[in-house]
Amino acid sequence: MHWASDICSPALEYPPLLIVADIDRIIIHTAFTGMVPEVHVLALNDLLDAGKRKVLK
Repeated sequence: MHWASDICSPALEYPPLLIVADIDRIIIHTAFTGMVPEVHVLALNDLLDAGKRKVLK
């Protein structure tokens, strides 16, 4: 799924928050100024776990 961020990021002028998804997972790329970029991958079943949903807040 990294191809989506490679294609979308330049077109969107490198947004600080990029969320891509497919039928099985949600991938969240963060790149806020002054912070280390992070990638969070959530399977759809992870949304049932309150601890894993904290990433979405």
